[in-house]
Amino acid sequence: MKKRLLATGLVAALAWIGLPSVAQAAQTVTVKLSGSCEDGVMDEVEDDDDCVMTVTFKPATPARVVTFNYLKSKKWTRLKSVTTKGGVAKWDVSAYDADDMWLDGTYSYRAQSVKRGKEKAYTGKTITIKYIADATEEDGEEASSIYDGNKTTNTTAKTTQSTVPHGTAAPVTVAPTTTLASSTMTMPTVAASNWYTPVRSASDFSSSGRCMPSPGANVPASVCSALQSNKTKSEMTTVLAGISNIYIRTDFCQWVFGFMDKASLTDARTKCSQVNAAA
Repeated sequence: MKKRLLATGLVAALAWIGLPSVAQAAQTVTVKLSGSCEDGVMDEVEDDDDCVMTVTFKPATPARVVTFNYLKSKKWTRLKSVTTKGGVAKWDVSAYDADDMWLDGTYSYRAQSVKRGKEKAYTGKTITIKYIADATEEDGEEASSIYDGNKTTNTTAKTTQSTVPHGTAAPVTVAPTTTLASSTMTMPTVAASNWYTPVRSASDFSSSGRCMPSPGANVPASVCSALQSNKTKSEMTTVLAGISNIYIRTDFCQWVFGFMDKASLTDARTKCSQVNAAA
């Protein structure tokens, strides 16, 4: 009985004196990229759109709300908020913009979390990803626009669009650039009388909507009529001179050689540079 009372008294005394409490482990946070962007680069030609940003909190409790942001016009803009599970929050970093086009340029991201209980607020370091768009797609689009038989816009003006990710409309700027090939390019040897040889029918011309009085046409009907038969280089220059606007003439000339003559894009550009220079 005395031993039991002694033990009880010792416990009470220790409780009254106060034992040191176990200190809570300091919070640690890690942020990393995984997938094709692990090296900080996303190349459309080589990489898949599988980039993931992962934020890990230790200890795992309490659950934290993590906000992922990207830098837009020198201001951090919210992309998505995710609640941690087991101390982990993940976000799929899309390589495409609002128009479903692969991003081009370097973009900055970071993760943030507000204060939760005893855990302090957290702001991660800036993480950058460099996106490289496939340049061959632009070349392909330019080539197809000449061969589709319907392009009526000026091909000597190039439109460049700076991409901004995740649902933000991108600004568009227009700068004139030349599309004519270098004069050093060589042409295949052809007979002088067959410098231009149409291989499509007159109905192809009329259905293209390129010649007046078709809606949206900008080329005199007399020009289209003359180009339904073989032409020498000199004759081609004379016919095309009937189109006074050089931009319209260049666009139409490349279409004629590409669509009616079925020349390659390179040959069409080279031939048009020659007749345009003389017109």
